This record gives sequence, structure tokens and C-alpha cells, in this order.
Amino acid sequence: ERPITLSGHLSYDLQSPSYWQNHYFSNHFVWENNFERQNITQLSVTLDVPFTGTRLTFNQALVGNPIYYGYDAMPAQTMGIESVTGLLVEQNFNIGGLHLDHKLLFQRSSSDIFPLPTWAANISYYYVFQPVKNVLTMKVGLDCWANTPYYAQDYNPALMTFHNQNHTRVGNYPYANVFVTAKWKTVRIFVQYQHANEGLLDNYKDAFSVPFYPYNRALIKYGVC
Repeated sequence: ERPITLSGHLSYDLQSPSYWQNHYFSNHFVWENNFERQNITQLSVTLDVPFTGTRLTFNQALVGNPIYYGYDAMPAQTMGIESVTGLLVEQNFNIGGLHLDHKLLFQRSSSDIFPLPTWAANISYYYVFQPVKNVLTMKVGLDCWANTPYYAQDYNPALMTFHNQNHTRVGNYPYANVFVTAKWKTVRIFVQYQHANEGLLDNYKDAFSVPFYPYNRALIKYGVC
């Protein structure tokens, strides 16, 4: 009843450049381009082993004539094929109501056109229980994300776009949230202490999602739906 499965997905997209990638005029940026269409071929293969809580996913993307925003924030196109490869390993453990979920992603691009961290990880540890059986279900846990340093894309407010940069590396900083969720019949409630590890690590100066844009300060979020 819990078979090992091997599944795959293959897609091909042919995309025309947007109007703004070809034509733009403002106080700070002006360009007139005649970009070719870019084509994207994507292959995904997943091996799922449910009785061990293991899942392996291999992704391969081939992008022909990619359009991107360069170091000068201007759109550019490279004629040829660039590739992006990724391998996602998921390993989950369940011990009664205790859930230990792990994700580890390895990825590599063929050039600096697509900047990516080499490794990225996510762990989610939580406990599920019912204080009132069949009426109230609660979940208490911790989520944490981290990735290796890389030249993340910079944001340009004048263009409202992200572009490549080679001056600032971000990463190597874990970002953690502590949460409590509850389901009372049809009502859902959540309380989350976001960026719970703020100020606890020596490398707090590295707490940036993109260059010059730090993570939010520690705060509490809550909601009812």
C-alpha cells in the first residue's frame, strides 16, 4: 500500500521577450533592444520511498538564448544554451506525534547569468497533538533555513527588477521561526515568532536576504482564518 514510485515531468516553453525588455525610457534608464525568443526545456525526475520517508528529486533546465539583467541593471541576452542543475534530498522521520523534516538542495548553473547558492537547507521540527480529541489539534515547532554564500541578485528600485551583481555575497546565516498552530473544528489559528534567532549569532551582520536588504527584525505574527 506504500509503493516506491519513480515519476518524471518534461516541459518545453518558447517565450517572447516582454515589451519592457525591448523598449524602455525613463529619467535614469533608456534602451531599445530586439531580443530573440528564449526557449526553456525542463526535466524533473522524482524517486519516492514512502516507508523510509525519503524523496529524491533531480531537476535539469536548459535555457536557450536567455534574457537577464546584467551587472549594470540593463537587460541583455546571451545567444546559446545555459543550464541549471539541482538535486533535492528530502528525509522525514515520524516518531508518534513528533515530526522531523529535512530538505537539502544542491544546485549548479553553467554561468554567472543564473546566480545560485551551491547548497540550501531547510529543517522543520514540530510536534502534533490533540488537547481535545477530535476537536482541537495543535502543532508546535521550529522552522529554519540556511544557504551557502553567493552573489544574490541586487534590487533596483528605479526599474523594480532584480539584476546580477558581483560585489556582495549573502548567505551563511540561519533564519529560524518558532510557531504554534491550532485547528478548532473549522477555525485555524497561528502564532509565529519570526526571526527568533536575531542577535544570537556572531554573524548577525550577514542577516541579509539580498544585498542591502536585511531580514526583518524579530517579531510576532498571528492570524485567524
